[in-house]
Amino acid sequence: MTPLPRARTAPLQRPVQLAVAREAFLTAEPVDEASVRPTILTSWQRSRAFRVLADRPDLHFVKEPNLHSPLMLCSEPILRQLQDELTDQPISIVLTDANGLVLNRRAPRGQLSRHLDAVNLAPGFSYAESLVGTNGVGTALESRVPTLVSGHEHYAENLERLTCAGAPIHHPISGALLGAIDLTTWAKEPGSLLLTLAVTTASSIERNMLTQSSQDELALLREYLNACQHAGGVVLAISDELVMMNDQARQSLNPADQAALLARAADARGLNRPITLVTELPSGLMSRMHFQPAFLDDRPVGGVLRVQFSSSSAAVDSPVSSLVPMALTLPGLVGNSPTWTRCCRSIDGWYRRREWVALEGEAGVGKLALARAVHQKHHPTGRIVVLDAAELGDTETWLDEVSDALAEDGGAVILQHVDRLDPAGLSGLVDLLAEAAALVDQPGHPWVAITMAAERTGTELDAQLLPHFPHSLQLPPLRHRLDDLPLLIPHLLNRITGVQQSLSCSPEAMRQLMKLPWLGNVAELREVLQKVVRLRRSGSFTIEDLPAQCRSGSRRQLTPLENLERDAIVGSLVANDGNKERAAQEVGMSRASIYRKIRDYGIHVQLGGGRAANRPPAS
Repeated sequence: MTPLPRARTAPLQRPVQLAVAREAFLTAEPVDEASVRPTILTSWQRSRAFRVLADRPDLHFVKEPNLHSPLMLCSEPILRQLQDELTDQPISIVLTDANGLVLNRRAPRGQLSRHLDAVNLAPGFSYAESLVGTNGVGTALESRVPTLVSGHEHYAENLERLTCAGAPIHHPISGALLGAIDLTTWAKEPGSLLLTLAVTTASSIERNMLTQSSQDELALLREYLNACQHAGGVVLAISDELVMMNDQARQSLNPADQAALLARAADARGLNRPITLVTELPSGLMSRMHFQPAFLDDRPVGGVLRVQFSSSSAAVDSPVSSLVPMALTLPGLVGNSPTWTRCCRSIDGWYRRREWVALEGEAGVGKLALARAVHQKHHPTGRIVVLDAAELGDTETWLDEVSDALAEDGGAVILQHVDRLDPAGLSGLVDLLAEAAALVDQPGHPWVAITMAAERTGTELDAQLLPHFPHSLQLPPLRHRLDDLPLLIPHLLNRITGVQQSLSCSPEAMRQLMKLPWLGNVAELREVLQKVVRLRRSGSFTIEDLPAQCRSGSRRQLTPLENLERDAIVGSLVANDGNKERAAQEVGMSRASIYRKIRDYGIHVQLGGGRAANRPPAS
């Protein structure tokens, strides 16, 4: 095992000097480099390039951590022992994955624990340097070496009271970065010994992973050899860290077919049940891979795949059980991210069984579009009735329309924004649905879907209405499926322009759009593209063609006043050919202030090439 790099233990600077240097750096003033350790100054520069907001870092909940990952399992006994040794010490133990997502935190009860809660150094939150700036976790992961960050060395103001010692954790065999161990205490406490302890803890976790990896691989190898001896033919074995292929596979398949087979086999990685995967290889052969998981102490450690081949036509006519579903396409919708395809697959199955569904999600995520699409797929010319509770003028009239729609044969009835109904409207709707649900098993009865906000007040709706819907489906916000943007943007552009591929998105514009939070989801994206189309209708649009709010790399929602200020700065920069001093004078602020605002708002304005930049429209 390669030893960890030595901890960076350069002497810490005095707090007053650091505070002055940090303030100068944030206001684009000259920095006394002797006051800042080189590793910290380099991290500050990265943080500024990441457009981290020093006074408002992007500390939002990302996702629930995987509590059963190899890193979590191997670190558990070591962190438990360390916690016992640090009893009554004001030191928090934090474990993160390679992206800075906090997996586990162990902290003594008291003021330190409450402060860590206040700054969201807690499971499910990310402390990546690109989000939070210089800190013990993110900087250690970014630099790949143990790093101590103390007091004013932190980029974010709300971390100045802390000292953090972070050490990266690498896989003992592959060398891949797995995560980091971080020890956090108050800034007044000495940190050099803390960093040494963090490095020692990371080494202990790596040694434990080496032992565990050997046991896992031995269990998988045993199953693989057994399959090779008894099954014959092509046999593969796959885990998170290992791929094995027998001689039959290497000799009978060309490199392209081997690569395609391994790529499809990866879909079974991590499963704990047998399953059959089907894929067509580049050579034209159709492969069926029968996956059998391997276990160590009831824990899956990979699996073995026995492969059979046939021609494409024969495979299509032959039934295969337990197929891994491929991406499902619904009319008028695009996206292949796992969360989106899971939603499409779920509602498709419920519709085929005529089971009612409640669609939940933020405004603009596509709840109505999804319900329409699944109906159109199965009944392209079938009746569909959409009744919006947010637009009802009279409750009784709206309920009469619902009653009429439910009484008709077949088709689909979609009730929008039911969470906005008043108590009388909700009570009336519940009565109508109760009557309709009693007839749901009769042929020709309509399929019913309701849409509602993900976050809603009151419990009456959940208690009275949802029992009539056997399924609820939470649609992901766009910021949780940004990988779909390369498909979604051309799809929306084609619908807006009415012309196939007349306008495309440049790579730099795509990167900029993927940085935005999209609080209005797909509806907001469509509005942005409509503004782009007003300026450009063919070719490839760039960052300069985007509305002002999209030139901001800020990861939070700006206030109305900040929106106005941001647009004024962008417009002034464009009008003054990017000259920041003249732009500052025009909008009535100091040079230091406009530099800070440009960074805080993530403003991006490129000029040159003889091309006149358009003044962005007000948002």
